[in-house]
Formats: sequence, C-alpha cells, structure tokens
Amino acid sequence: MPSFLTDIELLDLQTSGLNRETPFIIAGVSHTYFFVARHYGAVKYQGVTYICHPLTGELIRQDVVKWVEKGRKVQLKASLESKKAETGELNY
Repeated sequence: MPSFLTDIELLDLQTSGLNRETPFIIAGVSHTYFFVARHYGAVKYQGVTYICHPLTGELIRQDVVKWVEKGRKVQLKASLESKKAETGELNY
C-alpha cells in the first residue's frame, strides 16, 4: 500500500529534530480503535493530534504533516524556478 511519505521524506524525518516521544505515523488503522479518525478527520493519541490520510489508511502526526508540506512546497518552488530559467522566462 502506498504511503503519504516518500522514502526520502522518511529518511529526512529521522534527522528533522521533531519530537520522537510519539510515533510519526500509525499505519493500518482501518480495523482498529483509530478507525474513528476516518470519520472525524483526526484523532488524539497520547495528547498528540494525528491527521487521517484516507487514501493510505494512515494517521500522520500533525506536526509531521506540516513539516512534509513545507518541504514539498520548497521543492515545487525550486522546480518551477529551474523550469523558468531553462525556458528563459523572466519576471519583471
């Protein structure tokens, strides 16, 4: 089953400095107590909010989701800038 995080993001996450007291991802929640998160969109576990990702059936810690989205945004911006440089488009 696919994951919300890529392999590179998982490796970077290990050295991200985020709190490691609770799991970053809880996978395989479709037939467990955590399945209620699918209905509400999120669940609290050990005082930490986990966001439900319905396509993968994973619960991902809220701070991890923010960290990943920030990284993906930076990568997208860099990709767009390099494409503009290749095509010779200039911003005025």
